[in-house]
Amino acid sequence: MEQTTPDAARIIGLAGIGNIGLPIALNLIDGGFTVVGYRRTPEPEFAAAGGQPVSNAAAIANQTNIAITCLPSVEALQMVISGPDGLLSGAFGAGGILIEMSTLDVEEKAKVAALLRAHGIAMLDCPVAASGAMLRQRKGMVFVSGEPADAEAVGPILDAIIDTHVYVGPFGAGTRTKLVSNLLLAIHSAAAAEAMNFARLLGLDLQTTAEVIGRGSGGSVQWDMRAKRMASGDHDQSIGPISALLEVTRLIESAGEQQQAARPMFNHAHQLLKTAEAEGKTDMDISWIYEVIRKSGG
Repeated sequence: MEQTTPDAARIIGLAGIGNIGLPIALNLIDGGFTVVGYRRTPEPEFAAAGGQPVSNAAAIANQTNIAITCLPSVEALQMVISGPDGLLSGAFGAGGILIEMSTLDVEEKAKVAALLRAHGIAMLDCPVAASGAMLRQRKGMVFVSGEPADAEAVGPILDAIIDTHVYVGPFGAGTRTKLVSNLLLAIHSAAAAEAMNFARLLGLDLQTTAEVIGRGSGGSVQWDMRAKRMASGDHDQSIGPISALLEVTRLIESAGEQQQAARPMFNHAHQLLKTAEAEGKTDMDISWIYEVIRKSGG
């Protein structure tokens, strides 16, 4: 049987096949895309699903002009873009689009965007608001920012990754919108934990409380996701670990200081997360902050 060559627009490069990058890759493969992926250490599930592992980012650039990055740090992003074996050392050039899906300092992202722009490459700032497990089920949201035409061009790619992606404005608005979203996530999680502890002190059945409150005006998405976990003490099967939220809350703290923004409720929530970190519980679900409050003696 004669083999067909994949349409170039259906070949997507991906640098960073980790907790978020892997479900991105798997969803793209499920959507009929060919994914050429680079990770410093091999990811067997990626290859088993039909992904095409390569040894460096330059090898991605030699196969496609559309790439996604999902990386843990600014330094990792810089290395993937302009390092010795980075995208720019390969054939990634004019007319290319980089979909940057990490949650990193937006000013540092802007510097990378300027570098790429000098080479005729567009960059979109598109952080993911979802855990890896949620993303694999195409739940959550991607906040898309950059030039509208570039955002429209990658629409089919984002469609394959997640059910909901929303254009929120010029480059950087994506990350800034995620900071607002996660500020609320932290506060709502802390509020749920405080309410569940109050219910405990009042002698209420916690499973009943978790069920009933969720039906009324006092409920929230975080209540629905975490109150029953708080009631049962089931914090280790994480749908969203404390470590992931802390990465974002530290960016929120920095941005809040820069803007001199009042954030009393966020500061309380952030302190609960940092206490959990000091206890060595960052791999636990965010619901663990209930235990932090419970053990505080209140």
